[in-house]
Amino acid sequence: MQPIGLARHTSEPGEPWLGLNTFASKHWFGEWASEQLRAGRTDRSTLSDLHEGMFVRSPPFIFTASREEVRELPHPLLILAGKDCFHPTEVARDLAAAPGARYVERWRDEDYTPDTPETIEAFLAEHSYG
Repeated sequence: MQPIGLARHTSEPGEPWLGLNTFASKHWFGEWASEQLRAGRTDRSTLSDLHEGMFVRSPPFIFTASREEVRELPHPLLILAGKDCFHPTEVARDLAAAPGARYVERWRDEDYTPDTPETIEAFLAEHSYG
């Protein structure tokens, strides 16, 4: 995964910013919510509750779990670091604290290395059930 979440800043190449990145997260949420309403997939009340849970009640981190919950995750996670305001590197690094996490910092664009596909394939092979 390339996790989304709230972070205070980033200094990585790409889209550096200062301050909490709620401006970007609320923007994509608004566009997505409008799309869901137009398609008749949900109602304003449900979207309002989701927005409240993601941006108001939750601590600045990923939108579905606290840092404490992440540290107790029993599942393997392949975390591909982001480097923009939607996918802050800080969030990926914090999520890598999960016990079964494998963190890949360099994997795309100018950071792409020839072993990136092999890294992903090896992780999937190691954690395949069947």
